[in-house]
Amino acid sequence: CEVTENGKQYKEFYDTFQKREKNSKHYLISLDQIEELPPRDILEKSYVANKSGRARNKIPAIIELDEEFASLLGWFVAEGHFREGGTEKASYNDSAIASDNPQQREEIQRLFKQVFDYEASVNARQVSCCTSTIARLLSELCGNKADTKKVPEPIFNCEKPVREAFL
Repeated sequence: CEVTENGKQYKEFYDTFQKREKNSKHYLISLDQIEELPPRDILEKSYVANKSGRARNKIPAIIELDEEFASLLGWFVAEGHFREGGTEKASYNDSAIASDNPQQREEIQRLFKQVFDYEASVNARQVSCCTSTIARLLSELCGNKADTKKVPEPIFNCEKPVREAFL
């Protein structure tokens, strides 16, 4: 099987790899190496993760912008923050969405589970997401500090119920 420069033979590569590989559920490809996205049927079975590849750091390669995801983005823009730190050897990225209301914290935790299949942690003040892949995604889409927060571009082009869920 040959993977072409322009990525047209990803499906053949993927199918061949699945047959040969004993642990075919895990195969890491650096995004820097991909010039063109694989076909949707492959992406639907794929995940994006950080360099560690740990299970808690993976998210689906395709996330539909539905009312659930829009609502989570709205919460992040309104009350969320992104944090990064650490050292060269051990860095971290995380995000949290603050709320004093227990029902709101439950709803935000439910949205993390629904959108990312991630169990966010909850305390008396906020819902925390300690996986760098999700934290970076939220930061890239929405901004990371109060003065850089923005409505994510895809929100402007979606259906009215999704825009309303964001608000």
